[in-house]
Amino acid sequence: VENKRRLVEVENSLNDSHQQELAELKNEFNCKLGDMKSQQKVAEEILKESQENCQRLHQQLENELRAEEELRVQISSLTFELSEKENFIKELEQKVTSAEAS
Repeated sequence: VENKRRLVEVENSLNDSHQQELAELKNEFNCKLGDMKSQQKVAEEILKESQENCQRLHQQLENELRAEEELRVQISSLTFELSEKENFIKELEQKVTSAEAS
């Protein structure tokens, strides 16, 4: 009977220590889970900001490309005008030279 009582005490003691160890592990797990959830929120915020930055940069690039194309058109137009004016000046110079010669 004494041995049986001692055996029950030892079993209860072991159960208590396992329960305590399990509670500590559960607490540690919950703390780490909380940290991971917090890190996930931070990562999601960073991802959202990055996506917004990419969209903003994409829009800025499109605007700059459009502005560059407009400048190309203006340069082409001005180059054509300049060429026409240079030709007109040459024609006038030839007329002046012809008039001076005669």
